[in-house]
Amino acid sequence: MSDDDRIPPGPYCYRAIGRCNRAMGAIKIERCPYWRGLESDAAGRVLRARCERLGLQDEFQRDTSLLWDQVKACGLNLDEAGDGPAA
Repeated sequence: MSDDDRIPPGPYCYRAIGRCNRAMGAIKIERCPYWRGLESDAAGRVLRARCERLGLQDEFQRDTSLLWDQVKACGLNLDEAGDGPAA
């Protein structure tokens, strides 16, 4: 398995692996091994994050990327099953 194969499919820095609270709609996730939350507020919301693969860091409502919200900046493995262009 290459390092890029460890990056989850789709537009986010995680993959859903199940539900942890059906009533609330919460899901269990497996994060990308390169994503790091660097700072959170009192409610647990991530305010600063980093992609170790890219060496990129951003901040909530300060930068134009959405890495703090676990939206990919790397552009790798973006296609999910049925989500990419038709073959």
